[in-house]
Amino acid sequence: MCDNKADNLYVEAEYATSMLGTYTVADSNGAAWGCGEDRTYISHVDVFKMCTGIRGVTRHCEDSVWIKRR
Repeated sequence: MCDNKADNLYVEAEYATSMLGTYTVADSNGAAWGCGEDRTYISHVDVFKMCTGIRGVTRHCEDSVWIKRR
């Protein structure tokens, strides 16, 4: 997850796995180099949504995106 603007807004992805876990991965360093990352080892990501806002003040999330089974 990468945020390339120094605009005081965070960006994060919230996702749910086939093992019924819900997780969040964020770019916590704003526009500085580097990104936030995470992975699943024995499960698959079933659905995710992108969220932005100001930490502790606002949070807006886009509609959830469901991933098709292969």
